[in-house]
Order: sequence, then structure tokens, then C-alpha cells
Amino acid sequence: MEINNQILGALGETYCEQFLYSENIACVRPQNIDAKNLLDSNKILFDYNFERIEITLPKIIRGELYKLGKTTTKYKPRYLYDFLAVRLNMKEPPRKMNKTKMEDFMWVEAKSGKSNPSEQQIRGKSQTKIKVMVCRAEGVLSNRPENVGIDFFEL
Repeated sequence: MEINNQILGALGETYCEQFLYSENIACVRPQNIDAKNLLDSNKILFDYNFERIEITLPKIIRGELYKLGKTTTKYKPRYLYDFLAVRLNMKEPPRKMNKTKMEDFMWVEAKSGKSNPSEQQIRGKSQTKIKVMVCRAEGVLSNRPENVGIDFFEL
């Protein structure tokens, strides 16, 4: 199999997801957000390690999801950011969280190696009230998992 940008991107996303869990952050991929359920209940299932946590969203975030969580093209689904994430402020995650604050949420863009956010992602930051973070995994092909470098910073 040839190593291409798609494989590197998938590896970067996997390392980023595991890093988020290690930092007590749950996440969901935009394509896994059920828009109909969101309209009915204001709740989303977030992944956290091997658990699913039902999180009730603050009202202000729902509009943000429709604006930035949608696909950028009709025939080749692409989302502006890789994850919507929320910081869990507890040692043991609950099955449900009803009280969350906007500042606990973030969009996360996963990158591999030296790649940078696109111009569209940079513009998207100015269209959201949710902070946008970059999670960069370096050395995903040349290092063992414990030696992959992770940088996590605000865009």
C-alpha cells in the first residue's frame, strides 16, 4: 500500500483523538452528529475512550454547529474541522452531562507532520464563537506511538 496524504491524515486524526482523551476531553466527528436529534433534544453523543457520553449543548452552540458543522461540498463530504470537543471537568466521566458551558467546547483540527490549517479553516475561526484548536501529530510514520510528538494550540 502506498503511503499518501489520506493515510497520514487518518493517522494524525487517530493520534489526536487519543491525545484528547488523555487530556480529559471528549469528542465527536461532525459526520456523527445527528442533526435531527440535535433539533429535538439539544443533545449529542460524544466519544471518550470506550464510552459514549450524552452531552446537552448550550443554546448558543447549536447555531454554531449548523454553520460550521456542515459539509463543504455536496458530493464529496468534507467538514471544516475534524472534531467538536468538550473538556470534561471531572475524574470519572458521567453517562450524561446536562450543564455545560460554552467555554468548555472547542473545534479541533487534526494535522500530521508539518501541515497547516487551510485558508478556509482560518476564515472559519472568525465565524465562530467556539475556540478552534489545532492538534498536530509529528512523526506518525517514523516513531513508535509513545514517541509521536503532539502539539495542541489555539488557531
